[in-house]
Amino acid sequence: MDLVKSGAADADTKIDGALRSGTTAKWSKYTMLCLHYCREDQSHVARTVPECRALVREYKI
Repeated sequence: MDLVKSGAADADTKIDGALRSGTTAKWSKYTMLCLHYCREDQSHVARTVPECRALVREYKI
């Protein structure tokens, strides 16, 4: 779960950098929307990890 959380944070940082860069003027509207949606998905993953961790800790066979 820690790897998922750090991976989501890394992806968010890269997407943020891409969105802030000057190259975005060259990208299509579709590409920009994909980046925004991807960033939103990554933030949901990062927020879900603590809940998943709690569920795993409580799980008993």
